[in-house]
Formats: sequence, C-alpha cells, structure tokens
Amino acid sequence: MYIPLLLILIVTVMAPSFAAAAPLPPPPKAERFVPLNVEQLAKHTSAPAWSAVQELIRKRNCQQDGTAGHRSRKPGSKVVVVTVQCYPPQGLAKSDDRYYAYLEYPLTLIIFGNRVTEVDLRANGFMYESGHISFITDIDGNNNPEFWLTGAVCECDGEPEDYGPEGCDCDGGVTVEFSDGNLQPRKEGKGWNSQ
Repeated sequence: MYIPLLLILIVTVMAPSFAAAAPLPPPPKAERFVPLNVEQLAKHTSAPAWSAVQELIRKRNCQQDGTAGHRSRKPGSKVVVVTVQCYPPQGLAKSDDRYYAYLEYPLTLIIFGNRVTEVDLRANGFMYESGHISFITDIDGNNNPEFWLTGAVCECDGEPEDYGPEGCDCDGGVTVEFSDGNLQPRKEGKGWNSQ
C-alpha cells in the first residue's frame, strides 16, 4: 500500500513542469506613444532641436531613412522620442566596442523643448543583442518617457516535444523610465521586470 503511494509521490516530484511563461502584458493602448514620420517629426519639434537631432545622426553615421518619431497621445505632453536605426561602420572589427554600439537598440533621443538628450539603452541588454523597444509610454504624465524593452533571456535547448504544448518562451522584458538624466527601473507592478 505504501509503495504505490510513494511511487506516485516520486513521479509527481520528478515530472518536469511544462508551463510556459506568461506573455508580457502590453501597456494600455491609450498610454502608448504614436509613431511619427519624418515630416510629422519636424512639425512636432523646434527648429534648434531638429537641427541638433540632424547633427547627432550625422555624427553617428546613421542613415536618415532609419529615423522615426514617437509622441504621447496626451494633448498636454511636450516630449518627443526619436529613434534612428544605425549600423556599424564598415571595416570595424567585431571585437571593437563601437561595432556593437547600435546593434541592439537604435540611437534614441529625447526632445523636450529645445533640449535633445541621447538615451543609452545598452545597460538593459538581452542575450545575443536581441533587445528592442516594444513600446514607449508616459503613463504618469510627467514628460519622462518609459521604454518597454524585450529580448531573449534564455535558450530553448532540446527538442520541441521537451517543452510541452505551449512551446518554449524565452522572451523577457524590462520597463525603464528616463528621469533626471538617467534610466530608472519602473516601480513594482508598473511595467515589466523579467530580464
């Protein structure tokens, strides 16, 4: 009588769990920044700020056609985020830090009035430079944008049948807010925190 009960207990303890990670919940749609094309972007920024953006793009050897803008849906918001896809210059060794500078995240600039600030998201990297900006928000309306970043946090080794019916989910995310010139993690329950 004790042997079958013991056997069931051992099988239950040793059986692997195939529960997939819960998908990362997106921020409310009303809070997400809306995309702007280059023409709209020029209209939503001051002339000095737009000139500073153009100069930073040239300085980083980025392509103009990779420029995108993002602004809050809230009518009182004054912040604009510019992202520019950059690629490493030809001839750099893959071991050179400059080679990896913009592989994971785009050149990211925050415009507030005439002030343009570059935001370095690389400290929030993911495996294999897989990180990307999923959403930009300003949930608390303080003109400090929040960046919702996602990327790979594990590897799915083994055969597909090893992962169970849900498959392997190795995506993780983190939400950081640009505040006082630095990126700060969002408080508990106010974003993603699985990096």
